[in-house]
Amino acid sequence: MAMEGLEKTCYSSSFWKVLIVDDDNFIHRLIKEVNKNLRFENRCIEFISSYNSDEAKEVLKHHNNIALILIDIFLEEVNSGLKLVKYIREDLKNTETRIVLMTGQGSMDLQEEVILNYDINGYENKPDLFSKKMNTVILSSLRS
Repeated sequence: MAMEGLEKTCYSSSFWKVLIVDDDNFIHRLIKEVNKNLRFENRCIEFISSYNSDEAKEVLKHHNNIALILIDIFLEEVNSGLKLVKYIREDLKNTETRIVLMTGQGSMDLQEEVILNYDINGYENKPDLFSKKMNTVILSSLRS
C-alpha cells in the first residue's frame, strides 16, 4: 500500500508537506538530504515519497494538506507525470497545491509546451535541483 514506507525528514506539530513523485529512489534520498534542515516561516518540511502515479493518488486521498508536489514528468511511461498533473487539477479540483515538474531530459520545446498547457508552478531539470537551487524551488513554491 502507498502509505507504507512513507518517510519523514522532520517531525513537528507544524510543518509543510512536500510530496516527491519519482520512480528513482536516489532522487528521493537526494532531495531529502539536500533539504533536511530547510525551514520556512518557522515550520519544518515533511517529505512524503511516492514512486508512481497510483501511490501519489493514494497519498493525495489521505493528505489534503500537501503544499507542494515535485513530480517526475516521466514516471511509469512517457508523460505519466503530466497525466498526474491533470488528475490533480481536473479530477481532484485541487488548484491550491503547488506543482513543480522535474525532468532529466532538458528539451526546451517540451518545457515551453508543458508550461503553456498545464497548470504547474515550475519545470526544472533534475541536475539543476541537486544543489541549493532545490531550496529556492521549494521555498518560492511554499511562499506562493
